[in-house]
Amino acid sequence: MKTHPAILASAAILISIFFTLLLLELALRLFPVQSYVPLQPVTKEDPLLHFEPNRKFTYSAGWDFDAKAKGRTNAQGWVNDQDYAEKGKPVIAIVGDSYIQASMVEHGQTIQGRLQTTLNGSVNVYSFGIGGSPLSQYLIFAAHARDTYKPVFMVVNIVSNDFDESLPQYKNKPRFHYFVPDENGDLKPQLIGEYKPSVLKGLIAHSALVRYFYFHMNLADTYNKILFKKRNAEQVDFVSNVAADASQQKIDDSKKAIDAFLDLLPDYAGLPKDKIILIIDGIRTDIYAGTDNSESYFGQMRAAMIDGARARGYTIIDMHPVFEKHYADHHQKFEFTQDAHWNALAHELAAREIMQTNAYKRFTAQ
Repeated sequence: MKTHPAILASAAILISIFFTLLLLELALRLFPVQSYVPLQPVTKEDPLLHFEPNRKFTYSAGWDFDAKAKGRTNAQGWVNDQDYAEKGKPVIAIVGDSYIQASMVEHGQTIQGRLQTTLNGSVNVYSFGIGGSPLSQYLIFAAHARDTYKPVFMVVNIVSNDFDESLPQYKNKPRFHYFVPDENGDLKPQLIGEYKPSVLKGLIAHSALVRYFYFHMNLADTYNKILFKKRNAEQVDFVSNVAADASQQKIDDSKKAIDAFLDLLPDYAGLPKDKIILIIDGIRTDIYAGTDNSESYFGQMRAAMIDGARARGYTIIDMHPVFEKHYADHHQKFEFTQDAHWNALAHELAAREIMQTNAYKRFTAQ
């Protein structure tokens, strides 16, 4: 029986596609394609957001594999080269989002790695950072550090999307805690939805080709926009990776989130304010371009955070003038070409600023 030519042609096309994809898969396995590191389930019984422990990973960004780094999640599920001990040396806790997760920077070049080296083993510096975490989630990380490791000092890193994303009306992803009014109307962090890792995602993530398209060709961003219905047909101007303009309602809500965070942090950290340092990112594009976006959404949030923290007695490090001076002297940027996260230079400058504060000097003199 003679096979129809159309069937033969279709089979040839399918075989060609299969072998092309196979060759791409094999070729990409020779390159530092970003790894998929699954999160652990987040439930009401176990609400702590953290990664699957003991996973080695590769990080890179963009089509050309910028920001290359290798790392690991430790036995406790945090991106850190050391496993955490619940007893022993004094602990400094470093809290934040992907800037403190810092998968794109070798551990020894991060804030936590540099402090660990400088302190020469006399203190353990433990980091608690997960990408996408806002101010409300930082409180949960601080409370976990308080209850498990009893830190004697804490640093919290704050970036542009930490403010409105602390509120469920502006961001609502399962696994994160958000500020929700309690019975008295006071904002408190609350888990909005439980999270279970996708088995299918874990399986297909074994493919370097899939990971390349998802992580490196911005399909992850497109997927999230579709999934969480954030697609916007209008052109939006951005400052520091957040929309430059915001409604007065959003500004007012974000300031309430700032106030709640600053008021709750000492209790959640189990520390007085003189043993907590807050770092806030600068508007780096202004530094490079000589522009002034201090009236943008992030510009207003920066000012509100700095003013509110200082009024309450926190030590705050404003990285904008630090970056500004260094750029004027050396013309070196503080992020990667294809990745807006801090590079090793930015981490170095932030660590240096921490060590120059009176709060840190008092702590190390004890």
